[in-house]
Amino acid sequence: MYDWDTDDYTAAQRTAYEAIRQRHPTLVTKGFGCYAGWLPILGRFFDEVASAKAAAPEVSFDLLQVKEKYGALSIHYVVPRNTQVAREDDARRRIGGAYERAWKEANKTCDV
Repeated sequence: MYDWDTDDYTAAQRTAYEAIRQRHPTLVTKGFGCYAGWLPILGRFFDEVASAKAAAPEVSFDLLQVKEKYGALSIHYVVPRNTQVAREDDARRRIGGAYERAWKEANKTCDV
């Protein structure tokens, strides 16, 4: 156990995760495998995904995993292809851009 990894830290981390999950219950369907330092970044990522989906509600978003890997933020998700959805490409671009911004910001932010 690290000095900073206290019960209070874990409780604050859980509270921050739950706030994101409550804001986006249909998007945040998995736990996060990272520490509290990246939770604000993830909150903004899911806000952007929600905005992209609001503009194209027929587009699906499936969260597979959120974790730290080799010191970088890794968000694994799927936006299934549906050729009947005219706004799909725009939603994909917006979600991809949100991921890129989150990844870049996490690269200069301590995840603790």
